Parts: sequence; structure tokens; C-alpha cells
Amino acid sequence: MHHGRVPAGIGRALLQVGETMPRRAPALTAPLLVLHGTDDRLIPIEGSRRLVECVGSADVQLKEYPGLYHEVFNEPERNQVLDDVVAWLTERL
Repeated sequence: MHHGRVPAGIGRALLQVGETMPRRAPALTAPLLVLHGTDDRLIPIEGSRRLVECVGSADVQLKEYPGLYHEVFNEPERNQVLDDVVAWLTERL
């Protein structure tokens, strides 16, 4: 888990994605599950909320995990996150 500063190149790339996402997101029409910890200090949760509003998919779900950080699969609650992913996939098989 990274707790330091974000390198300039990565920060610049994230800003570019954030700027172009609203324009490009409607082209995403596949089912989409977005997982986000509410205490993520790298990527604000508002970006994920905005993404699910912009995508072209009719099947999109945002799972917010209160108190979790950026790497939701590396948190003590990882089993709940994994269960949510398995349930989401099972519903679509």
C-alpha cells in the first residue's frame, strides 16, 4: 500500500483521465462494477460516482465501502469485498 506522495507522471495521467472520462464514458456499454473505499486518499470517491452516472452501460453498480481506503482488496474487510464481486459476477452468468 502506498502512503506517500503520488509521482508527478501518475498524477498527470490521473488528471487527464479525469478530464476526458465524461466524454469517453458513454462508450463503455459492458456491465460494470465499481468498488471504492470512502476513505480513499488517492482517488476521491466523487470520481467513481461521476463515472457510474456517465457510462453507457445499462448494468452499472457502485459499491461504496465505508472506512476503506484505495486498495479495497487489501483491507481487513477484503472477504466482504470478494463476496460482493463473486455475487455480482454470479448474477450475470
